Order: sequence, then C-alpha cells, then structure tokens
Amino acid sequence: ACLSHCWGKKGAALQLTPDTVDTLRSGVARAELPKTFRDAAEIFEKLGIHFLWIDAMCIAQDNLEDWASAASVMADIYEGAYLTIAATSSNNSNGGCFSRFRNRIRDFGSGNTMTDWPLLRRGWVCQERRLSTRVIHYAKDQLFWECDTAFHSESDPQDWTSGDRGTLKNLHDDPGQSWRSLVEIYSRLKFTKKGDHLPALAGIVEREARRRKDDTYVAGMWRNTLLDDLGFSPSRRRVYIASVTS
Repeated sequence: ACLSHCWGKKGAALQLTPDTVDTLRSGVARAELPKTFRDAAEIFEKLGIHFLWIDAMCIAQDNLEDWASAASVMADIYEGAYLTIAATSSNNSNGGCFSRFRNRIRDFGSGNTMTDWPLLRRGWVCQERRLSTRVIHYAKDQLFWECDTAFHSESDPQDWTSGDRGTLKNLHDDPGQSWRSLVEIYSRLKFTKKGDHLPALAGIVEREARRRKDDTYVAGMWRNTLLDDLGFSPSRRRVYIASVTS
C-alpha cells in the first residue's frame, strides 16, 4: 500500500537522509511519526495491510542516484499497491488524514471542489493518482473513492464528475488525445523544484509506452503524434494597463 501526501513548504517532517537512516532501520515508534504518517498506518492496520510505502521515508532524499532509481520504478510501486491512501486536504505531513468535524450535521456541499484540495495541486500527485489501481481520498468533509472506472463520494454514490478526474483515467480511446488532455492538466500543477516536471511523468510514460509499443517518447511528447503534441501555447497572466486620462 502507498501514501500520497503533501510534504509542506519545509519538506516532510521525517525523511530518509544520512542523518536518519540508522534510526529508520532500527525502527521508529508510531508516536514519533508525523501525524499524516501515523493516520495512514492506523488506516492500513485496520484494513489488515502490513506494508506501507511512503516516499519521504523510502527514497534517500540526499542521494540523486537513489532518487533517480526510485523515479524510474514509480509505475511498478503505485500500480502494484493494493490501495493508495491520499491525505487530500492536508497541507503537510503533520496535517493528518482524518476530519476534525464536531458538528453532527455535515455540510457536504462545501469544500468539494478538487482545485481546493492541497494535495491535488501537487505535480507529483498526478502520477500517483493515475498509476494507482484504487485511491481513497481523505478530504475535509468526507471520503472519496477513485479507481480506473469511477470517482465516488460519501454524499453522492453516483459518479462524481468534476475537474480533472476523468482525463487522469484514460477516458479517451485515442492515446494521442488522452495524452494531450493529461498534459493540459499537468501543466497547471505546482512543483517545488522546477526540474521535476519531466521526472514526475516517468511512471506515466512507462505505462503509456506499453500501450504505444510502436511509438517513441520524446521529452513530453510522442514521435507518432509529434505535430499534434506541439500544438500548444503557454498561458500567461494578463498585464493590467491602467487608462491614462488628461
């Protein structure tokens, strides 16, 4: 099983580094884990799942070789996971997964816009969602279920179609159109490091390559649809020019 989470502006509260490697190998008490990690461990324990993969603790953060190696097998990690838990409404590793509702009556109509969810604004999460077989989103006011064929909420058992959900799961029969729709969504997401844009697609590219066996990936595009893939323009903020009166 995997955890999808926001690291926060200062990075995850607990990471695999030369300073922490011995501590992590010898074992860390659950009480010492960041809250999001603790909550995820509790969820999986109750589900009877005994192995949890957390990127911050499983990839050496100060080792470029280990980082590159892990990035290249992201498809195997998330596709092979029985379940991915997403701390969707948490801004950092101490935000936790669980809701803190005190009211007995919940307002399901608020906070359900996907662009309002901190996790789904992260560039790396696009890949985590697309590759995962099934995801449970722990949002602000309810749980959401996402898989290859549906996206459901507690408040609405019908398919919850909103924002970018559909394109992430290959609704287009045409691989070229599906890829361009994905890139359009992906280009709006945020990265802490500017150089992460292409590496964060590595797992998706590997999966696409299985579908497009007669094609070749070229830095964000595909050779057989290169002309169509090049047909984009960057969005720029409009610059307001005040009118001049005399």
